[in-house]
Amino acid sequence: MLRLRREVPIAALLNRGTFDAFMGERAQKAGAKYLLGAEAASLEFTPSKVAVQFYQAGKETILDARTVVVAGGAAFSLLKKQPQYLASDLVIGAQAVVEAPGVEEIEIYCGKKVAPGFFAWLVPTGDGRALAGLLARQKTVTYCKKFLAKLKDEGKIVTDAVDINYRVIALQPPPKTSGDRLIIVGGAAGQVKPTTGGGIYFGLLSADVAAEVLDEALRCEDLSAVCLAAYEEGWRSKLMPEIESGQRARIFYEHLSDTEMNALFTLGKTMNIEKFLYTMDGLSFDWHAGLISKLAKKYYNI
Repeated sequence: MLRLRREVPIAALLNRGTFDAFMGERAQKAGAKYLLGAEAASLEFTPSKVAVQFYQAGKETILDARTVVVAGGAAFSLLKKQPQYLASDLVIGAQAVVEAPGVEEIEIYCGKKVAPGFFAWLVPTGDGRALAGLLARQKTVTYCKKFLAKLKDEGKIVTDAVDINYRVIALQPPPKTSGDRLIIVGGAAGQVKPTTGGGIYFGLLSADVAAEVLDEALRCEDLSAVCLAAYEEGWRSKLMPEIESGQRARIFYEHLSDTEMNALFTLGKTMNIEKFLYTMDGLSFDWHAGLISKLAKKYYNI
């Protein structure tokens, strides 16, 4: 076991429901209109518009738009006929809200029996509850239920009879994230940290780039693939070095056996890795490439 601590917080737990509502209110104040309960079913591109087919309360409607931004996470039904826009390397995240009155620190669990190739977590939310979950490529339901049962047996949570939410996460961006009258942002574009599967921060950074490019394109009335390619260039130059570094770390980690993982942890403890992380300058929860490089060079001669 490693116990890591920093005097200055480097991350915050986000209430996703409150965050989504806040962003929705901002969008509406800026002029956005929400079609609540509507599900987009298909996109048809023509030289002059995009026809969006959607269903609301069982009724089919076609909406014509100048351009479309796909930002629905790793849900690919809209783009399934255009593989160049489909992100890949899919994993499934599972998470539940649990009663955990005695848990005060974030706990991370590794190992093939817990979450093969990934990790599980128990994150207190400050109200006697916690978020418990994990990532896995397959059998996610089984691994999550076993993890919750383990936490209950250890007395860390009150009950494992809880609702579990699941979400598909893409760790590999698609070949293209823009085209004629089209921009793809966030989880749908694989703009996530391959080491953790987290995507809010990278998605927001990419959204900034998308907004700037779309603003200019709409002003110039040029929504061609050539014009919107500035979005592709912008977000990739900002994030791909980080994503590629994370992908290399992800491949290395997934190939470790439990014995090899324990050996690395033991080596880290022997060389006082806790102190290194405690005092390291510039440690970031969102930018992992620098940390990965420093750890590899200092402790493991990689």
